[in-house]
Amino acid sequence: MINYIEKLEFNIILKSISNYCTLFLAKNSALKITPSLEINEINDMQLETNNARKIIEQGDSFSFEKIQESKVFNQEIPKNEIININDIYHLNNFLKECNHIKKILTKNKKTDSLSKLAIKINDLSGLIKLIDLSINDNIEIKSSASTFLKKLRKKSLTSYEKLNKDLDKVLSNRDFSNYFQSDSIRHVSGRLALEIKSEFKSKFKGIIHGSSSSNNTTFIEPISTIDICNQWNDYQNQIKEEEIQILKNISNEVIELQSYVKENVKLASNIDLIFAKAKYSKEIQGNIILKDEVSDEIKLIACKHPLLGKDAVPINLELNNDKTTIIISGPNAGGKTVSLKTLGLSALMSQSGIQVPCSPDSKLPIFSNFFVHIGDEQDLDKSESSFSSHISNIIFTIDNCDENSLILIDEIVSSTDPDEGLALACAITNYLNNIKCKTIITTHIKGLVEYGNRQAWS
Repeated sequence: MINYIEKLEFNIILKSISNYCTLFLAKNSALKITPSLEINEINDMQLETNNARKIIEQGDSFSFEKIQESKVFNQEIPKNEIININDIYHLNNFLKECNHIKKILTKNKKTDSLSKLAIKINDLSGLIKLIDLSINDNIEIKSSASTFLKKLRKKSLTSYEKLNKDLDKVLSNRDFSNYFQSDSIRHVSGRLALEIKSEFKSKFKGIIHGSSSSNNTTFIEPISTIDICNQWNDYQNQIKEEEIQILKNISNEVIELQSYVKENVKLASNIDLIFAKAKYSKEIQGNIILKDEVSDEIKLIACKHPLLGKDAVPINLELNNDKTTIIISGPNAGGKTVSLKTLGLSALMSQSGIQVPCSPDSKLPIFSNFFVHIGDEQDLDKSESSFSSHISNIIFTIDNCDENSLILIDEIVSSTDPDEGLALACAITNYLNNIKCKTIITTHIKGLVEYGNRQAWS
C-alpha cells in the first residue's frame, strides 16, 4: 500500500518539527514520529504540547543548538578510554542545559507531565564542576586543572622566555649580522631556529633543521640555545602527559556516570521534541484536541490545511456513526483534494501530539489505519495502468479496513469511462459505508453523487 505519510505530506510537517528541535537526537526522532493508537498516550502528548506552548509563550526557553553530536551521548564508552576534549566540552554544556531545563519546568512546584519528566533529570553538578575547573570555553585545558600543570606551565613559560631572550642576543651579535636572512625566530619541529643565508650556513655553529623551498634560507638552531630548548621541550612533554592524565581523570568520571548521562540524554531529547511540537503548533495557530473514549465523531470546525499558511481556506466537516461517508464533488481546483488532506493531516497530527489548526471545539476519533488514495497510484514496476493500480490499492483497502479506519479516496475510479466506473464506484462506496469506516470520497461522476443523495446515510 502507498505510504499515507507521504501521500498526506505528513513528512513535511515532521521535517518542520525536526527543524524546531535543538538536540540532534531529537531531530532524528521527529522524523520518525508515527501516530499513536492509545487514547491515554495521545491525550498525554496533547497536554504536554499544550503545556510546553504555554511555557514558550511566557518567554522561557532552552536550546541544545550548540551541542555537537558525539558518541558520549548515545554510545557505551569502555573503561579506561580517554574521551576527546571536544566531546567532554560539549557534554558539559549539555549537562548545564539539562539543569536549566529542570529549573524552568519545575519552578512553582508544577505537577504536570512536563515537570514530572524534568524532575527525573539527574543532577550531575559534580561532573560539571570538575569539567569547568579543567576546560575553558576555547576548549583548552585550564592551568587550574591541577597544581602540577600550573607549575609546569609556569616553568615552561620561563624557559620559553629565556630561550627567546638568548636567541635575540644571537640576532643582535654584530659578528653574525651578515648571516641572517631576517630577524625572525622560526619554529621547526618543536625547536626554535634562526633564518640563516644558505651561503653562510657552514660558518654558523648549530643544528640544521631544514631550509626554505628556494634553498636560499637555512633554519639553524644556535649551539648556545640547545640546552635551554631541550629544557623547554621537556616541560612541554610533561605538560602533554599531565593534560592527558587530566582528560583521563575526567573520562573515568564520565564513564562512571554514563548511565545517568544516557538517562538525561533520553529525557532531554523527549522534552526537546515536545517543545518542537509546541513551537510548530504555535506557528500554525493550532489548538489542543483531546480524545473522548465514548465518541467516534469527526467534527472539524474552521479547520485549515497546516501547510498552506495564510492561503488556507478553513473547512467544516462532520461524520459520526450514523453518517460515516461523505461524497464531495465540484470543479477542479475547488478544494476537494485539500479537504481530504486537511482531514488526514489533522488526524495524524492529533494522534502524534501536535495541535491542529482548527476550532478548539473540534473533535477527532482515534484511527487505527489510514488508507489514502490521492494522486497517481500507478506502479511502474508492476507494469499496471493507472486504473489497474487504483483498483488494486482499493482492493487492498477493502481487505484490510475496519470501523476504526480512515479512508480518503480522491477521484474514485477516475481513470476509466465514467459510465463504466459508476457501478464500481457505487459498490465500493456502499461496502465501505456498511462496515462503518470513516470515508471521504471525491468524484466528478455525477451518477455517484446522485447515488449518495438517495442513500439513507447521505
